[in-house]
Amino acid sequence: MKVTSLIIALLVMCTSAYSQTGKVEIHFIQVYAVHQAGEPDFNSVDNEYCRSHVGAKYLDKPITVTYTIEPASTYQTGKVEYLSQEVPLYPEGLTDRYSFMSDGVGALGQNKIFRVIASFDKALQMASSFVLFNTGQEFNCVMVGVGPVAK
Repeated sequence: MKVTSLIIALLVMCTSAYSQTGKVEIHFIQVYAVHQAGEPDFNSVDNEYCRSHVGAKYLDKPITVTYTIEPASTYQTGKVEYLSQEVPLYPEGLTDRYSFMSDGVGALGQNKIFRVIASFDKALQMASSFVLFNTGQEFNCVMVGVGPVAK
């Protein structure tokens, strides 16, 4: 039993030594309309709605993503803080990047937000975030931001 515990402890220490933990603040740069199924909405009236109702209110408010990624074991955890609210994020299981998505948004739902997504490239140099807003119409609004990951 002692040998098994020792091996597990060593494995945890070895994997932890290679983990990347950090916090990145992402500033939003664009807001646009998408159809309910997710494809782009090129209707200028819908996009103007997103700019005036979502962008005007939220575009200048950055989001903070806190993460731990262990590339060797693919263990990942994350959370975001947005509008003074904290939301846990869950790994999406993608192979070309580290990507997290919320499963519900708690109190952010009062702002018509229904999903938060954060992604990092495999080199952990660039981060992006998407915040999805429900308009109650035939389209939704997506706000996107990108930024470098500080080392």
